[in-house]
Amino acid sequence: MTEDGRWFLNVVDTAYFLLSDKDELGNPIPEEDFQAYVRDAVDHGITAFMAYGVPGPGSFYEEGSWTENYFADASYSTFRLDNFRVSDRRMRWMLDHYPDVAVEFIMFPRGARYATDQAFWRNLSPQQRERILRYMVARYAAYPQVYWLVSNDAHYGHKHPNNNAFVREVGAYLQQHDLWQHPRSTGHARRIDFFFGEEDWANYLHLENANDLI
Repeated sequence: MTEDGRWFLNVVDTAYFLLSDKDELGNPIPEEDFQAYVRDAVDHGITAFMAYGVPGPGSFYEEGSWTENYFADASYSTFRLDNFRVSDRRMRWMLDHYPDVAVEFIMFPRGARYATDQAFWRNLSPQQRERILRYMVARYAAYPQVYWLVSNDAHYGHKHPNNNAFVREVGAYLQQHDLWQHPRSTGHARRIDFFFGEEDWANYLHLENANDLI
């Protein structure tokens, strides 16, 4: 529902590399291809894109995605600014040309193999975590078309305490520091009930069936 109370059917296109200038193999994605893709999708009724905010070549699920796409040094204190600039530029273009089209903005990679409990976030210091969270909010929260997805295709529950703690910490930070209070959630693996439905930081449900989102 829009702010003025109008209901609409939200049809989301999973376009993980939409905000990246490279595809999974490292091949370039020119700006004109990105723009043509958005125009074609919107012409076919798409109202939102689900995309990684800071993607790059290779898997954006595994732990290496943090170092390859987000951090430029071993101390995790310097960011790969070129990747952030690309997504920033494309978000601005979409806002200028398609202001009613939203972006389900996947903030971070899963950081582990499928169905496993990640440890990368847990091993960061509190200062390192706060730095990347502050930067993400400062860079992207002012975009009105954003709604946050902390991570995607992850498993949660009693067998995955690190995953639980990771998204709860990020969600709580957004709840406290996102001045615009964009919707917040995290992406579960397919056919898994939403684990955080009773928690204040999660204010929309992101569910996957076989090949569709709810």
